[in-house]
Amino acid sequence: MLRLTMLWNPTDISIRVPEGIHYFKEHQALRVHTRNLPHWRQDGVTYFVTFRQADSIPRAVWEQMKREAQAWNERVNAHINEHGSLPESLELEWEAFQRRQWIHAERVADDCQGSCSMADAEVRQLVVDALMFFERERQTMHALVVMPNHVHVLVTPATGWTLDKLTQSWKGFTAREINSHLGREGPLWQQESFDRIVRHEAHFEQVVRYIAENPKKARLAAKSATVGIAEACLDSSGASLREECPLLEGDEW
Repeated sequence: MLRLTMLWNPTDISIRVPEGIHYFKEHQALRVHTRNLPHWRQDGVTYFVTFRQADSIPRAVWEQMKREAQAWNERVNAHINEHGSLPESLELEWEAFQRRQWIHAERVADDCQGSCSMADAEVRQLVVDALMFFERERQTMHALVVMPNHVHVLVTPATGWTLDKLTQSWKGFTAREINSHLGREGPLWQQESFDRIVRHEAHFEQVVRYIAENPKKARLAAKSATVGIAEACLDSSGASLREECPLLEGDEW
């Protein structure tokens, strides 16, 4: 069950990792597809996903990010075509680039660029209802935050449902509903979402914490965002978030 609550002082909550979470499997088959960004897919794993309104990042910024990502994709693909795989050093460098891009986009979005349709509480509720409508049937939602111009979710797709199917369904339905509600037309969401497979238990905890803290980090006024954390992710014992080895900047996504 997802408990929807505003967490303006997230240090007051204690996070735990539910049983049965599966992480990135280093030696399991990995499906990769790209548009402007790489998207890694494995069966049964948990993902941290971000999707943003189409106008949440200025066009000039977005176009520059696309050019940088395309250059990296060409470099990676050329190396794979020539050598059959990526050396660990290049793979780590590629991941570091992805983190930098995500952090940059997140900081821009947190400045509430664009129309910020979800600053409206009724619009945010439309998004929350859509995200949770098929809970336990299509996915298990661990945490979510609906910000004024973007959404983060921590989710495990159910058997038979891919992350791509889920995001396509969420974005398609909410775009129609929000456009109707606001009397607007045209694209609502950026075509491409950011996503990452959760790497390990500490990464799961960091993502939950990041989602909980996002409204506060963005310095939003009260009731300008909606945060939901699953009961299974909240530790009623009062134990604090466990300290792990420091993660690289951006590893919370």
